[in-house]
Amino acid sequence: MNEYTAKKLGEVLAFAEVGLESLEKGEVGIKEAVGEQNQQNFVAQNKKHGEDIKSLAKSYDVLDVVETKAKATGEKLRAMREIYIKEDDWQDPAELMEWHGFFEGAALVHWSLIEGVAETISEEKVLGLSKEGKDFHSLFLKEVEKSLKNIGSQKASK
Repeated sequence: MNEYTAKKLGEVLAFAEVGLESLEKGEVGIKEAVGEQNQQNFVAQNKKHGEDIKSLAKSYDVLDVVETKAKATGEKLRAMREIYIKEDDWQDPAELMEWHGFFEGAALVHWSLIEGVAETISEEKVLGLSKEGKDFHSLFLKEVEKSLKNIGSQKASK
């Protein structure tokens, strides 16, 4: 695995870590938006992706590169999140879902990049993980869309 691939894995690791933080901090509003079962599934999947990425990186002896990049990318993602979600917004389903629309879309395209790398280097472990990542973030984004549509409908009828 080359350094480019390792750094890209670091970026998706950051999405898993910051995603997990966001799901935990906004638990009440997210449960209201997508339901408790979805919120718990999203937490579990982010944890799994983080563990799987680290395990994969360790097997290729690139864990240091991956974790260094994850830290830098995580700082950027947290800074963007803090600009968007103010302290009072952490319980607001609409604000949380709007943030997650941006966040999940960005995570999805990062996983697509990993998929392209994996296909080119014919690395089945990386390809399997990339497809799992893409499927998860696509599903989450669909739930965000559905939730925001419902929230919009409810707000318009008041």
